[in-house]
Amino acid sequence: MKRHYFLVIFLVGLLSACSIGQVNEPGRKQDVLPAEEVQVTALELAAESALTNFYDLLNQGEYERAVELYGGSYEELEYFNPGMDPADRAGLLAAACEFNGFFCL
Repeated sequence: MKRHYFLVIFLVGLLSACSIGQVNEPGRKQDVLPAEEVQVTALELAAESALTNFYDLLNQGEYERAVELYGGSYEELEYFNPGMDPADRAGLLAAACEFNGFFCL
């Protein structure tokens, strides 16, 4: 569960960092972002979209499709569900959301 929270905290921090900007003073010329920073913003938007899609799929019970977006370890889910087949990743996500108390909002 700690790994899952680490991923969420990392992505939230990453997304928060892109929303923190410098307020321009009156009469001050606005800085133009270098191309590298524009790419980072595109990556941040892609991360936000993937995270939102992942949680939407979990919330809708679309566990097979959510497996395609999940990039973390299933070790903790296997620990909480020792009677399940470790290869049934969609089943592990379903158990996490429906029985193990994970927040799949």
